[in-house]
Amino acid sequence: MSRDRGPEQPFEDVVEGLRREGLMEPPPSVGETDEVSEGTGRVTLSFAPADRSVRVPPGVSVFDAASWNGIAIDSTCGGHGTCRKCLVRLTDAVSPVTRHDRRTFTDEQLGEGWRLACLVRATHDLAVEVPPLVTRPKASTVGVGRQVILRPAVQKRYVELTEPTLADQRTDLARLRDAVDDLTLVPDLHALRRLPKVLRESDFKVTAVVVDEVLVDVEPGDTTGRRHAIAYDLGTTTVVATLLDLETGTPVAVASILNKQQPFGGDVITRISATMMDPEALPRLTSLARDTLAELAAEVCEEGGVDPAEVYEVALAGNATMTALLLGVDPEPLGVAPFIQVTADWPVLLASDLGLAVHPGARAVVFPALGAYVGGDIVAGMLASGLDRDKRVRLFVDVGTNCEIALTDGDRIVTTAARPGRPSRAAPSAAGCGPPTAPSR
Repeated sequence: MSRDRGPEQPFEDVVEGLRREGLMEPPPSVGETDEVSEGTGRVTLSFAPADRSVRVPPGVSVFDAASWNGIAIDSTCGGHGTCRKCLVRLTDAVSPVTRHDRRTFTDEQLGEGWRLACLVRATHDLAVEVPPLVTRPKASTVGVGRQVILRPAVQKRYVELTEPTLADQRTDLARLRDAVDDLTLVPDLHALRRLPKVLRESDFKVTAVVVDEVLVDVEPGDTTGRRHAIAYDLGTTTVVATLLDLETGTPVAVASILNKQQPFGGDVITRISATMMDPEALPRLTSLARDTLAELAAEVCEEGGVDPAEVYEVALAGNATMTALLLGVDPEPLGVAPFIQVTADWPVLLASDLGLAVHPGARAVVFPALGAYVGGDIVAGMLASGLDRDKRVRLFVDVGTNCEIALTDGDRIVTTAARPGRPSRAAPSAAGCGPPTAPSR
């Protein structure tokens, strides 16, 4: 079955794309005075203010060289020469001026060495100055609250057990189960490893930590007043983390940063395209997404004065593409017709599987998606606003890098998605989102 990948590209665009990817030699540049590498060795790029020097094959772009080595350069097109945001300054060499450079910079700036990083070929050693990224975007940290029944999956029970004797040889687990008679305790291996030592070091006065009937830990003494969770909004551009006190249901700390996947493009289609063109892109995107979550977890725990080991649950809400990239799932079927997800409902994961340094038994719950372009973030928004329970006619709108809307008449909910800034239409957008999905119910 053939896949709809859009209209055929002109031959010139294909050739230019191959050159940008380093798969074809760039044409000789008129006026280039520096000696060009013969392609048999490596060239050295020195990046400031990162104070990093990297050696790369000759002919690759400065943008790709930086991305490969974890040096962030602003971009929303993934290094394809269309967004004109990857601004760098060459401080010790001359590079040919392209027509895109002339459209981006003044003559004075060009004379100072400013170029677009994706169009500068590393044919010789270069010193590159990279402007700092705005890594702390403004994001909503408060909202309109509503009354909800606080019923967290994380439960704690403090118990004082009788010590075993020759007349009472119940196992440690059976002793704990008998004391916690309102919950069914199914222990994980981490909890069983800790149980014997913690019981005896704390005179059999312990707190059982239970997540959805799974005994994830046994803590010495009474720790019932300390249980936390982190909720993530995994956006294409911005990622927000909220540390919650599960005793009161109130936020303890909120933080946001730019999604570290930004160098691969500013929209989901560009990032999907990156995985289709480069087999190494998917693991890099997965690693960057997890680095983003890990940095935020550390930040909110520090800000809230909470031990990360007291975070027992994580919730993640993101669009279908960001979720797939986080979990290391090939997103290509989301980017081509008929736009199919691998699954709408994800299994419960361990937070440690996502590289999060929280409690080793903490669970990670991923919100389900309604379609390839109506993801778990929209499901979370509808639940948080009560859209699924309201009997009035209501409209829910999420305007971000992608735009989604949900409409209810009190009996059913219909949703769709489109690229913001243009009328919704049944044709693929150039970037930002696929075609508006058929209404999801």
